[in-house]
Amino acid sequence: MKAERKTLYPLSFPFPEVLTWHLQRRSPWRIRVSPKPPSSCPTARARFCGRPPPRHIDRLAPNVAIYLTQDTSQHFDPAYRDKDRAFMRSWVEKCDHVCNYDYYGLAWMPPRYFPRLIAADIRVQHATGVKGFYAEAYPHWAGFGPHVYLASKLWWNADQDVDKLLNAFFERLFRGAAGEVRAFYDKTEEIWTRSREGRWFEGLWGIHDQAPRFTLEDVDVLETILARASRASRDPLVRLRVDYLRRWFAFPATLVRGWHWADEVLAMPPGPAAQEKARRLCGLPARLSRAFRQAVLEDRWMSRSYFDRDGEKGFTYYAIVEAPWTEKVRRAIAHGQKMAN
Repeated sequence: MKAERKTLYPLSFPFPEVLTWHLQRRSPWRIRVSPKPPSSCPTARARFCGRPPPRHIDRLAPNVAIYLTQDTSQHFDPAYRDKDRAFMRSWVEKCDHVCNYDYYGLAWMPPRYFPRLIAADIRVQHATGVKGFYAEAYPHWAGFGPHVYLASKLWWNADQDVDKLLNAFFERLFRGAAGEVRAFYDKTEEIWTRSREGRWFEGLWGIHDQAPRFTLEDVDVLETILARASRASRDPLVRLRVDYLRRWFAFPATLVRGWHWADEVLAMPPGPAAQEKARRLCGLPARLSRAFRQAVLEDRWMSRSYFDRDGEKGFTYYAIVEAPWTEKVRRAIAHGQKMAN
């Protein structure tokens, strides 16, 4: 069926002259903007990235819903968090239907885990009067699965105890290994919330922002915890689930190790010491290919769009993760093979 065209009135915002709206309907209508509001107007919604509310309108029309894009993962920074919440309140003062659009995955290869930040944010949204919510979560379920479970519970009742909800999640999925698996995720949360300045969409543009969030020691500790989790239960189903986590984590662990090892070699002068450290890098590209196959290509639940080589504007795993990682590792290997003068 040919897409219908509707006309909506524009809002007098300090935004670009042409706004694209999406109707809250099942069909993907295309919308044109008219200079005057019609007598009856379909419900419309708009998604904005950090734009302030309109200065010259006291209150938006009651049929308009605004989705504010927010990165709750950065709320470990109190200054960033407080600005986010003040921004949300400023929109609620202007609009009947303010909704939140968040990012529980955001294309990170290493874990990006922040359940308590999510819980606190949902409580604030309830108290502020936010009316709707949407979250993107990709690409690895193992990295964001608890987020989705937790949010689905808290949106019904924001006052529930976060630790009780997470314990229920891990105990039902991992039974005898629940304690170790919970320890793994708790460690990734500690790593993620380490003190630093919050940055909107941190890490979205590539491995150069993602890998430095983890140290080599972090990776060793996390792999040790998963190894203990694998031994903690004899239940075949539980062991399969733990193995799923281990096969996934081998992928970001290889990325982090390669990035840091390459940094070490590139910081050394040419000579035997650099040559010795460079040797351990030689097998990493092949190891990364195996880990990628296990974590991505063999995972039937994995969203393939981000791993499409022909993705939009080069925003793919190959362009912003694999290519710069491989280039850096190969450059470090070549540097290590140089002879000292």
